[in-house]
Amino acid sequence: MGTKKSKSGVVSSSSNNMYADIEQRIAQVTDSTHLSFDSTQIHKASREAKMMAVAWIMVCKFDCRLYGGFVRDWIVGHFIGRPKNKTVDQWIQYDNSTAHLHPEIVPADLDCYLPAHGLSDIDEILDELGKLQMTVNVHRDQWRYLLFVDQNTPTGPFTIDLIIPHIGIHKYDRIDFDVNNLYVEKNYTKHLGMRIDITYAPYSITLEKIVDNIRKNRFYLLAGVKSTPCGKVIVERIDKMKTRGWQQLDNALPPVVPSGGPSSNVELKPVPNTSSIYQKILQKMNSAFSGNKLEIVSIEEIKNVELQSMYEQARKQIQKQTSLSDGNEMMLYHGAKGKYAYIPYENYMSSGVTPF
Repeated sequence: MGTKKSKSGVVSSSSNNMYADIEQRIAQVTDSTHLSFDSTQIHKASREAKMMAVAWIMVCKFDCRLYGGFVRDWIVGHFIGRPKNKTVDQWIQYDNSTAHLHPEIVPADLDCYLPAHGLSDIDEILDELGKLQMTVNVHRDQWRYLLFVDQNTPTGPFTIDLIIPHIGIHKYDRIDFDVNNLYVEKNYTKHLGMRIDITYAPYSITLEKIVDNIRKNRFYLLAGVKSTPCGKVIVERIDKMKTRGWQQLDNALPPVVPSGGPSSNVELKPVPNTSSIYQKILQKMNSAFSGNKLEIVSIEEIKNVELQSMYEQARKQIQKQTSLSDGNEMMLYHGAKGKYAYIPYENYMSSGVTPF
Protein backbone atom coordinates (compact mmCIF):
# COMPACT_ATOMS: atom_id res chain seq x y z
CA MET A 1 0.00 0.00 0.00
CA GLY A 2 1.39 3.39 -0.95
CA THR A 3 1.00 6.57 1.02
CA LYS A 4 0.58 10.19 0.05
CA LYS A 5 1.47 12.90 2.50
CA SER A 6 -0.35 16.20 2.45
CA LYS A 7 1.54 18.79 0.37
CA SER A 8 4.62 16.57 0.12
CA GLY A 9 4.10 14.35 -2.87
CA VAL A 10 3.92 10.57 -3.03
CA VAL A 11 5.81 8.17 -0.83
CA SER A 12 5.90 4.59 -2.08
CA SER A 13 6.11 1.50 0.03
CA SER A 14 6.07 -2.14 -0.96
CA SER A 15 2.71 -3.82 -1.17
CA ASN A 16 1.95 -6.13 1.72
CA ASN A 17 -0.66 -8.88 1.93
CA MET A 18 -1.96 -7.34 5.15
CA TYR A 19 -3.18 -4.38 3.08
CA ALA A 20 -4.53 -6.34 0.09
CA ASP A 21 -8.18 -5.90 1.03
CA ILE A 22 -7.72 -2.16 1.55
CA GLU A 23 -5.97 -1.78 -1.81
CA GLN A 24 -8.83 -3.60 -3.50
CA ARG A 25 -11.42 -1.22 -2.06
CA ILE A 26 -9.27 1.82 -2.89
CA ALA A 27 -9.07 0.67 -6.52
CA GLN A 28 -12.82 0.11 -6.69
CA VAL A 29 -13.47 3.83 -6.09
CA THR A 30 -10.39 5.40 -7.74
CA ASP A 31 -9.63 3.40 -10.91
CA SER A 32 -11.18 5.44 -13.72
CA THR A 33 -10.36 2.71 -16.26
CA HIS A 34 -12.38 0.02 -14.51
CA LEU A 35 -16.05 -0.01 -13.54
CA SER A 36 -16.49 -2.45 -10.66
CA PHE A 37 -20.31 -2.47 -10.65
CA ASP A 38 -23.18 -3.16 -13.05
CA SER A 39 -24.96 0.16 -13.48
CA THR A 40 -28.19 -1.60 -14.50
CA GLN A 41 -28.31 -3.76 -11.36
CA ILE A 42 -26.67 -1.65 -8.66
CA HIS A 43 -30.05 -0.41 -7.39
CA LYS A 44 -30.70 -4.00 -6.22
CA ALA A 45 -27.39 -4.25 -4.36
CA SER A 46 -26.51 -3.65 -0.71
CA ARG A 47 -26.29 -0.17 0.76
CA GLU A 48 -22.49 -0.37 0.94
CA ALA A 49 -22.23 -1.51 -2.70
CA LYS A 50 -24.36 1.48 -3.71
CA MET A 51 -22.09 3.81 -1.74
CA MET A 52 -19.02 2.34 -3.47
CA ALA A 53 -20.65 2.92 -6.87
CA VAL A 54 -21.49 6.53 -6.02
CA ALA A 55 -17.99 7.05 -4.62
CA TRP A 56 -16.52 5.87 -7.96
CA ILE A 57 -18.74 8.33 -9.84
CA MET A 58 -17.78 11.26 -7.60
CA VAL A 59 -14.06 10.47 -7.69
CA CYS A 60 -13.62 9.30 -11.28
CA LYS A 61 -16.24 11.35 -13.14
CA PHE A 62 -16.27 14.55 -11.10
CA ASP A 63 -12.65 14.59 -9.85
CA CYS A 64 -13.59 14.79 -6.18
CA ARG A 65 -11.35 13.80 -3.33
CA LEU A 66 -13.09 11.37 -0.99
CA TYR A 67 -12.45 12.16 2.68
CA GLY A 68 -13.70 11.28 6.10
CA GLY A 69 -15.82 8.54 7.58
CA PHE A 70 -16.29 6.39 4.48
CA VAL A 71 -12.54 6.08 3.95
CA ARG A 72 -12.09 5.28 7.64
CA ASP A 73 -15.05 2.98 8.22
CA TRP A 74 -15.41 1.15 4.91
CA ILE A 75 -12.33 1.41 2.70
CA VAL A 76 -9.92 0.80 5.60
CA GLY A 77 -12.00 -0.71 8.41
CA HIS A 78 -14.71 -2.52 6.42
CA PHE A 79 -17.09 -1.87 9.31
CA ILE A 80 -20.88 -2.08 9.23
CA GLY A 81 -23.11 -0.70 11.98
CA ARG A 82 -26.87 -0.35 12.32
CA PRO A 83 -28.93 1.34 15.07
CA LYS A 84 -30.74 -0.98 17.44
CA ASN A 85 -34.53 -0.96 17.56
CA LYS A 86 -34.75 1.42 14.59
CA THR A 87 -36.42 0.64 11.29
CA VAL A 88 -34.94 1.98 8.07
CA ASP A 89 -37.51 4.76 7.87
CA GLN A 90 -36.31 5.98 11.30
CA TRP A 91 -32.65 6.35 10.31
CA ILE A 92 -32.98 10.04 9.45
CA GLN A 93 -33.20 12.28 12.51
CA TYR A 94 -33.91 15.99 12.86
CA ASP A 95 -32.34 18.55 15.21
CA ASN A 96 -33.78 22.05 14.88
CA SER A 97 -35.03 21.14 11.38
CA THR A 98 -31.51 19.96 10.39
CA ALA A 99 -31.55 16.41 9.04
CA HIS A 100 -28.81 13.86 9.71
CA LEU A 101 -28.40 10.10 9.90
CA HIS A 102 -28.57 8.16 13.16
CA PRO A 103 -25.06 8.19 14.74
CA GLU A 104 -24.86 4.39 14.97
CA ILE A 105 -25.07 3.93 11.18
CA VAL A 106 -21.73 2.85 9.70
CA PRO A 107 -20.70 3.78 7.06
CA ALA A 108 -22.86 6.87 7.11
CA ASP A 109 -21.87 9.25 4.34
CA LEU A 110 -19.55 10.21 1.51
CA ASP A 111 -17.53 13.39 2.11
CA CYS A 112 -16.59 14.63 -1.35
CA TYR A 113 -14.40 17.70 -1.79
CA LEU A 114 -15.09 19.24 -5.18
CA PRO A 115 -12.06 20.17 -7.30
CA ALA A 116 -10.73 23.72 -7.36
CA HIS A 117 -12.78 24.59 -10.44
CA GLY A 118 -15.90 23.69 -8.48
CA LEU A 119 -19.12 22.30 -9.87
CA SER A 120 -20.65 23.76 -13.01
CA ASP A 121 -24.02 22.09 -12.54
CA ILE A 122 -25.23 19.78 -9.78
CA ASP A 123 -27.83 18.46 -12.22
CA GLU A 124 -24.99 16.51 -13.85
CA ILE A 125 -24.45 14.60 -10.61
CA LEU A 126 -28.18 14.03 -10.18
CA ASP A 127 -28.35 12.69 -13.75
CA GLU A 128 -25.56 10.19 -13.01
CA LEU A 129 -27.30 8.97 -9.85
CA GLY A 130 -30.58 8.80 -11.73
CA LYS A 131 -28.98 6.41 -14.21
CA LEU A 132 -28.39 4.08 -11.25
CA GLN A 133 -32.09 4.38 -10.34
CA MET A 134 -31.28 6.20 -7.10
CA THR A 135 -33.55 8.87 -5.66
CA VAL A 136 -31.91 12.03 -4.33
CA ASN A 137 -33.10 14.96 -2.22
CA VAL A 138 -30.85 18.02 -2.32
CA HIS A 139 -30.24 20.55 0.45
CA ARG A 140 -27.98 23.58 -0.09
CA ASP A 141 -26.16 25.78 2.38
CA GLN A 142 -23.25 28.22 2.20
CA TRP A 143 -20.41 25.75 1.90
CA ARG A 144 -21.85 22.47 0.67
CA TYR A 145 -24.59 20.51 -1.00
CA LEU A 146 -26.10 17.79 1.20
CA LEU A 147 -27.63 14.95 -0.80
CA PHE A 148 -29.91 12.38 0.82
CA VAL A 149 -29.84 9.23 -1.32
CA ASP A 150 -32.40 6.41 -1.36
CA GLN A 151 -34.45 7.59 1.61
CA ASN A 152 -37.32 5.21 0.89
CA THR A 153 -35.55 1.99 -0.05
CA PRO A 154 -35.25 -1.28 1.91
CA THR A 155 -31.44 -0.95 2.10
CA GLY A 156 -31.67 2.42 3.84
CA PRO A 157 -30.49 5.95 3.06
CA PHE A 158 -27.02 7.45 2.98
CA THR A 159 -25.80 10.99 2.46
CA ILE A 160 -23.29 12.76 0.24
CA ASP A 161 -21.58 15.94 1.42
CA LEU A 162 -20.36 17.95 -1.57
CA ILE A 163 -17.88 20.41 -0.09
CA ILE A 164 -17.59 23.53 -2.24
CA PRO A 165 -14.06 24.90 -2.78
CA HIS A 166 -13.53 28.22 -1.05
CA ILE A 167 -10.96 30.95 -1.33
CA GLY A 168 -8.37 30.55 1.41
CA ILE A 169 -9.88 27.23 2.52
CA HIS A 170 -6.47 26.18 3.88
CA LYS A 171 -6.96 28.71 6.66
CA TYR A 172 -9.92 26.70 7.93
CA ASP A 173 -8.57 23.22 7.23
CA ARG A 174 -8.61 21.42 10.55
CA ILE A 175 -8.31 17.86 11.79
CA ASP A 176 -10.14 16.34 14.74
CA PHE A 177 -8.81 12.74 14.94
CA ASP A 178 -5.91 10.96 13.28
CA VAL A 179 -8.30 8.35 11.83
CA ASN A 180 -10.20 11.11 9.99
CA ASN A 181 -7.07 12.38 8.26
CA LEU A 182 -7.28 10.13 5.19
CA TYR A 183 -8.43 10.61 1.62
CA VAL A 184 -8.38 8.85 -1.75
CA GLU A 185 -8.38 10.37 -5.21
CA LYS A 186 -8.67 9.50 -8.87
CA ASN A 187 -6.22 6.98 -10.35
CA TYR A 188 -4.18 6.52 -7.16
CA THR A 189 -5.42 2.96 -6.98
CA LYS A 190 -3.18 1.72 -4.15
CA HIS A 191 -2.69 4.92 -2.19
CA LEU A 192 -4.16 6.60 0.84
CA GLY A 193 -3.44 10.29 1.33
CA MET A 194 -3.04 12.38 4.47
CA ARG A 195 -4.96 15.64 4.44
CA ILE A 196 -2.51 17.15 6.90
CA ASP A 197 1.01 15.93 7.60
CA ILE A 198 1.15 14.58 11.18
CA THR A 199 4.28 12.46 10.81
CA TYR A 200 6.48 15.01 12.60
CA ALA A 201 7.04 15.31 16.38
CA PRO A 202 5.30 15.43 18.78
CA TYR A 203 2.69 13.46 16.80
CA SER A 204 4.85 11.08 14.75
CA ILE A 205 1.73 9.38 13.41
CA THR A 206 2.38 7.52 10.17
CA LEU A 207 -0.23 6.31 7.73
CA GLU A 208 0.46 2.73 8.81
CA LYS A 209 -0.24 3.79 12.40
CA ILE A 210 -3.55 5.35 11.36
CA VAL A 211 -4.58 2.16 9.56
CA ASP A 212 -3.65 0.11 12.63
CA ASN A 213 -5.67 2.44 14.86
CA ILE A 214 -8.71 2.10 12.61
CA ARG A 215 -8.50 -1.67 12.64
CA LYS A 216 -8.30 -1.60 16.45
CA ASN A 217 -11.06 1.02 16.87
CA ARG A 218 -8.92 3.63 18.58
CA PHE A 219 -7.99 7.22 17.81
CA TYR A 220 -5.85 10.18 18.81
CA LEU A 221 -7.52 13.51 19.54
CA LEU A 222 -5.74 16.21 17.52
CA ALA A 223 -8.07 19.16 18.09
CA GLY A 224 -8.63 21.46 21.04
CA VAL A 225 -11.87 21.09 22.97
CA LYS A 226 -11.57 24.08 25.32
CA SER A 227 -12.04 27.77 24.61
CA THR A 228 -12.50 27.24 20.89
CA PRO A 229 -15.54 27.91 18.70
CA CYS A 230 -15.52 24.27 17.59
CA GLY A 231 -14.94 22.80 21.06
CA LYS A 232 -18.54 21.69 21.51
CA VAL A 233 -18.57 20.03 18.10
CA ILE A 234 -15.36 18.13 18.88
CA VAL A 235 -16.78 16.87 22.18
CA GLU A 236 -19.88 15.63 20.33
CA ARG A 237 -17.66 13.82 17.82
CA ILE A 238 -15.67 12.17 20.62
CA ASP A 239 -18.90 10.96 22.24
CA LYS A 240 -20.11 9.67 18.88
CA MET A 241 -16.91 7.67 18.36
CA LYS A 242 -17.08 6.20 21.86
CA THR A 243 -20.73 5.26 21.33
CA ARG A 244 -19.57 3.23 18.34
CA GLY A 245 -17.01 1.41 20.51
CA TRP A 246 -13.88 3.45 19.75
CA GLN A 247 -11.22 4.15 22.38
CA GLN A 248 -9.48 7.51 22.75
CA LEU A 249 -5.71 7.26 23.12
CA ASP A 250 -3.12 9.67 24.63
CA ASN A 251 -4.76 12.92 25.78
CA ALA A 252 -1.46 14.81 25.96
CA LEU A 253 -1.02 15.61 22.27
CA PRO A 254 -1.42 19.32 21.46
CA PRO A 255 -3.95 20.41 18.81
CA VAL A 256 -2.68 20.24 15.23
CA VAL A 257 -2.49 23.68 13.64
CA PRO A 258 -1.86 23.34 9.89
CA SER A 259 0.48 25.76 8.20
CA GLY A 260 -1.24 28.66 6.53
CA GLY A 261 -0.12 27.52 3.10
CA PRO A 262 1.30 29.80 0.41
CA SER A 263 0.52 33.49 0.61
CA SER A 264 -2.29 34.68 -1.58
CA ASN A 265 -3.28 38.00 -3.14
CA VAL A 266 -6.93 36.94 -3.13
CA GLU A 267 -9.39 38.45 -0.69
CA LEU A 268 -13.03 37.68 -0.04
CA LYS A 269 -14.98 40.59 1.40
CA PRO A 270 -18.70 41.16 2.04
CA VAL A 271 -20.27 43.98 0.04
CA PRO A 272 -22.33 46.27 2.34
CA ASN A 273 -25.96 46.62 1.27
CA THR A 274 -25.57 50.40 1.51
CA SER A 275 -22.76 50.55 -1.06
CA SER A 276 -23.29 51.79 -4.61
CA ILE A 277 -22.10 48.52 -6.15
CA TYR A 278 -24.59 46.54 -4.03
CA GLN A 279 -27.44 48.79 -5.11
CA LYS A 280 -26.33 48.57 -8.74
CA ILE A 281 -26.28 44.77 -8.61
CA LEU A 282 -29.69 44.74 -6.93
CA GLN A 283 -31.10 46.98 -9.66
CA LYS A 284 -29.62 44.82 -12.43
CA MET A 285 -30.84 41.59 -10.83
CA ASN A 286 -34.36 42.95 -10.38
CA SER A 287 -34.33 44.03 -14.02
CA ALA A 288 -33.01 40.67 -15.24
CA PHE A 289 -35.53 38.68 -13.18
CA SER A 290 -38.52 40.99 -13.44
CA GLY A 291 -41.75 39.31 -12.47
CA ASN A 292 -39.98 36.81 -10.20
CA LYS A 293 -39.57 37.03 -6.45
CA LEU A 294 -35.92 37.85 -5.78
CA GLU A 295 -34.06 37.88 -2.47
CA ILE A 296 -30.35 38.65 -2.21
CA VAL A 297 -28.97 36.94 0.88
CA SER A 298 -25.48 38.37 0.57
CA ILE A 299 -22.98 39.64 -1.98
CA GLU A 300 -19.27 38.99 -1.61
CA GLU A 301 -16.44 40.51 -3.60
CA ILE A 302 -13.61 38.27 -4.75
CA LYS A 303 -10.62 40.52 -5.26
CA ASN A 304 -7.19 39.60 -6.59
CA VAL A 305 -4.84 42.56 -6.25
CA GLU A 306 -2.57 41.49 -9.11
CA LEU A 307 -5.42 40.77 -11.52
CA GLN A 308 -7.15 43.99 -10.49
CA SER A 309 -4.03 45.91 -11.51
CA MET A 310 -3.95 44.12 -14.87
CA TYR A 311 -7.64 44.88 -15.35
CA GLU A 312 -7.16 48.58 -14.64
CA GLN A 313 -4.32 48.74 -17.17
CA ALA A 314 -6.47 47.01 -19.80
CA ARG A 315 -9.33 49.40 -19.11
CA LYS A 316 -7.08 52.44 -19.55
CA GLN A 317 -5.83 51.06 -22.86
CA ILE A 318 -9.38 50.50 -24.14
CA GLN A 319 -10.41 53.96 -22.93
CA LYS A 320 -7.73 55.43 -25.18
CA GLN A 321 -8.80 53.25 -28.12
CA THR A 322 -12.53 53.99 -27.79
CA SER A 323 -12.43 57.56 -26.40
CA LEU A 324 -15.05 56.43 -23.88
CA SER A 325 -14.54 57.45 -20.26
CA ASP A 326 -15.54 54.02 -18.94
CA GLY A 327 -13.88 52.01 -21.71
CA ASN A 328 -17.35 50.68 -22.60
CA GLU A 329 -17.24 48.57 -19.44
CA MET A 330 -20.31 46.40 -18.95
CA MET A 331 -21.59 43.81 -16.50
CA LEU A 332 -21.85 40.08 -16.99
CA TYR A 333 -23.74 37.47 -14.99
CA HIS A 334 -22.37 33.94 -14.89
CA GLY A 335 -24.68 31.11 -13.89
CA ALA A 336 -25.15 27.37 -14.09
CA LYS A 337 -28.19 25.91 -15.76
CA GLY A 338 -30.78 24.09 -13.69
CA LYS A 339 -32.80 24.92 -10.62
CA TYR A 340 -29.71 24.83 -8.37
CA ALA A 341 -27.87 27.51 -10.31
CA TYR A 342 -26.16 30.32 -8.51
CA ILE A 343 -25.11 33.56 -10.19
CA PRO A 344 -21.85 35.22 -9.24
CA TYR A 345 -21.14 38.70 -10.55
CA GLU A 346 -18.13 39.80 -12.58
CA ASN A 347 -16.92 42.76 -14.60
CA TYR A 348 -15.92 42.31 -18.18
CA MET A 349 -14.83 44.46 -21.10
CA SER A 350 -17.18 44.35 -24.07
CA SER A 351 -14.20 44.37 -26.40
CA GLY A 352 -13.58 40.77 -25.44
CA VAL A 353 -10.86 41.45 -22.87
CA THR A 354 -11.73 39.31 -19.84
CA PRO A 355 -8.83 39.57 -17.39
CA PHE A 356 -10.71 37.70 -14.64
